[in-house]
Amino acid sequence: MIFTQPASSGRKISVAGDFNGWSPGVTMLKLREDSGVFQALVDMPPGKYQYRIVIDGKWQADRYNEEMQLNAYGEPNSVIVVPES
Repeated sequence: MIFTQPASSGRKISVAGDFNGWSPGVTMLKLREDSGVFQALVDMPPGKYQYRIVIDGKWQADRYNEEMQLNAYGEPNSVIVVPES
C-alpha cells in the first residue's frame, strides 16, 4: 500500500494504524521533492485496516480517502482494504 500526501500538507507526516500498532513514529512518509509529495510504501497482508494520518503531530483522517469508520472517541479513522493478490 502506498500512502501519499501533498508536500504542502506539513513538515513531518506519518501514518498510524492497526497495521503498525497505532504508533506515529513507525511509518514516516518521506518527501519526494521531484513529485511534490510525501510517500510511504507499507507491506501489508490482505485485509481491512483502519489508520490516521499524523501531520506535524496532529492526528486526522486521510482527507484523500472517503472510506471512514468512527473510532472509540467518535472521531473518523480512514479505512483501506488490501485485496488478495
